[in-house]
Amino acid sequence: DSSYVIELEDVPDKKQRLASYNDSKKNIVFPNKSRILFRYLDNEKDAERFQGTEVDILFIDEATHQSEEKMKKLTACVRGANDFPKRIYLTCNPGGEGHQWVKRLFIDRAYKTGEDPEDYMFIQSSVLDNKALLEKDPDYIKQLEALPPKLKAAWLYGDWNVYEGQFFEEFIDRPDLESFTHVIEPFEIPDDWKIYRSFDWGYGKPFSCGWWALDYDGMA
Repeated sequence: DSSYVIELEDVPDKKQRLASYNDSKKNIVFPNKSRILFRYLDNEKDAERFQGTEVDILFIDEATHQSEEKMKKLTACVRGANDFPKRIYLTCNPGGEGHQWVKRLFIDRAYKTGEDPEDYMFIQSSVLDNKALLEKDPDYIKQLEALPPKLKAAWLYGDWNVYEGQFFEEFIDRPDLESFTHVIEPFEIPDDWKIYRSFDWGYGKPFSCGWWALDYDGMA
């Protein structure tokens, strides 16, 4: 474990300043010249500003608000010739434009070529784990319970199977399949059934690709 906590009694002179914050530069500087940089990332151009930057540790708050492309540009900054262990920490909630890539890596653990499963660890926590918040604001849970169904499932229960923009909201509570008229249990499609595919580019990035099977009675 390479994490350390500096307690006040560990400092010889309790009045000694451990670090200084520069508001104009948005950074914290330590006596050994190590720095903590605070930066924003609103769009793709912002991500390009970090080209050439070197960091030992990268912290991203609300990572699901960022696209996978922006995150790849940021993670390329985690490098250096020193012996300090390079790490990346992400905090996030389900939902947002980055929902799918976060879910793929940390929840589904479906990795692509070049991605090492040993590099990824997911620690689940909920509002119930935030004892300090609940002690000071016990009614906060009521605010989460009053959210619309999708947000409530994601933000209160940490459900990664729902997110903003999902079309079929009736699947959120995942009731028994028998309650759906046009939903059946998965089964192996016979080889001699006719298979069709439909494709629509849509508007912008969203697109649709549907696969259809026609049985012996001509039923899809």
